Amino acid sequence: MVPILTSSILTHEGFAHAFSLRPADFSLTVSPGLRKKTIEELCAHAGMKSRRVEEAAQVHGARTLVVPSQRGADREADALFARGSVLEATGVGVRTADCVPILVGDSASGHVAAIHAGWKGLVAGVIEAAIGHFSNRDSLVCAIGPCIERDAFEVGEEVALALIEACETDSIVQIGPNNKPHVDLRRSAHIKLETLGVRKNAIEHVGGCTYRNNEHFFSFRRDKENAGRHLAVIETRNRRRTS
Repeated sequence: MVPILTSSILTHEGFAHAFSLRPADFSLTVSPGLRKKTIEELCAHAGMKSRRVEEAAQVHGARTLVVPSQRGADREADALFARGSVLEATGVGVRTADCVPILVGDSASGHVAAIHAGWKGLVAGVIEAAIGHFSNRDSLVCAIGPCIERDAFEVGEEVALALIEACETDSIVQIGPNNKPHVDLRRSAHIKLETLGVRKNAIEHVGGCTYRNNEHFFSFRRDKENAGRHLAVIETRNRRRTS
């Protein structure tokens, strides 16, 4: 069974989802047969109706792939959006190994999104692009998954300044003991979600620091080319009836 973390708020709203943990590796370099089997195990453990997850070629940009309507089209994207349907359930997922995985569900419509937000994507506007596909921000629930946290994420001044400008606050940056800026990607994502109209109490933080916790997480900054990849997945849910 693939080990996972889940969000209480997404679970409460009926969204099958998961953030995978080590040792399950969803790198694209894993053999196709083994990767398919591991995805199926993840979906089963997450309680998803489908055993298939739509993914994209992630390029640290802001494009959102809409599935299934864009299935088979250009697959370069860092977020995926799927509409709730009574006909079939659609799972979408993103791979991470320090970047921020964000799972979003619309409790009214059943629509979902999976977002891969590294610092480049945060600056480019990947969260804005993905959330822009939802018509009602009041009904959104979001889970921000495991990522590299501030104390471990030392960056250059130009990166820190770009994120400060993107988030319109310097509260995301702290100067470390070596006089270098450290950026809080998790807080950056949270600020952007709130700015876009997601309710503060509808955003949950799941998991810990990928860099510091070698037992449960892969980290590209720590392990370089030897790092595996986590998969964060969420499945569409039927639209809820209104009286």
